[in-house]
Order: sequence, then structure tokens, then C-alpha cells
Amino acid sequence: MLDALKARLARRRALTLAARRAVRPWAEDPAERRALVVLPTAEAEAKEAWRFLDALGLPPAQILPVVTSSLVAYTPTAFIGRVKRLDEKSLGLLGLPKRSVAEALWAQTPDLAFCLTPRFDLPAAMLVGASPAAFRVGLAGLDDGDAGAFFDLMVAPGGSLASALDALREALGKIEPPVVGF
Repeated sequence: MLDALKARLARRRALTLAARRAVRPWAEDPAERRALVVLPTAEAEAKEAWRFLDALGLPPAQILPVVTSSLVAYTPTAFIGRVKRLDEKSLGLLGLPKRSVAEALWAQTPDLAFCLTPRFDLPAAMLVGASPAAFRVGLAGLDDGDAGAFFDLMVAPGGSLASALDALREALGKIEPPVVGF
């Protein structure tokens, strides 16, 4: 019963933060945009997510990688030591990232925010959905309740993360003006 109450309070808090976010304008040139990316924690899924990020064509310095666990399963060489891990000390009583942690990530001025976790993850959705990024993207199904409040573009995870990321890459490629420089 206490866990259910905690989950409801966490969802309400995350939704409130997403609704009150201050959106900042993004860089004019898609190739100069910065991306906050919440990555999956399983190794095979993390490798798929990193392949997707590589296809975006953003230099490593413009990608702010985050995992919502203390363990980083896989990281390309260019990102070793740069992945922000949200361990137990980074989370508040409701299981959401502490305000100071979230604000430190958001202060790095992301233009885009991606939640690439294959299952809806409230702390990840909150980091992306309440960020100041002009465009927020997530993987979420119709059964994920109010996931739409956190994302501007959602792609259903489908059969595999690889297929969902392919669909996301295709959707991003069709947006005009371009979101990323591919």
C-alpha cells in the first residue's frame, strides 16, 4: 500500500515538473544541437542505443549520456567516464532524481532529450520530460498512461529495441525542419 502511494506521488510530481518546464530555444543548426540521452541499463539494449546515437551524427561532446542505475553496462570509448550514473544517492524519497541532480544535467543546455529505455521508466521520463530541451523523444506504448505528457514524439517499443530505434530514426528523418543533422 505504501509503495502504491509512493508511486502515485512520484508520478504526480514528475507530471507537475514536466508541465512547468521552461523550454529554451534550440541551436539554429541541427549539427550544433546538444542531446540529453537516458540510456538502457542492459548491455545488448545499451549497444543498440549507442548505435542509434552514432547515426544521429552528433559529436560526442554534444551528447550528455545518463543511466538510471549505478551500473553502466556498455559505453563506447569516446564516452568512458562521461556517463552520468544515477545511483541511490542521486534519487529522492519518491525514487525520482533529486532536484540538484536534474538541474545539473539540465544546466548543460540540451536542445534535444531522448529517453531510450525500452520500458517506461518514470525517473528517465522525468529527466527527459521536464528538461528545458525544445524537443523530447521517448519510447512508450499506449498502455504507459500519461507518457505523452513527457514526450513530444513517442515510438512504441514494439518487438525489439532495435526495431523501435529504426522507426525512431526514420521518424526523425521525416521531420522538417530537421531535428538532427543525420
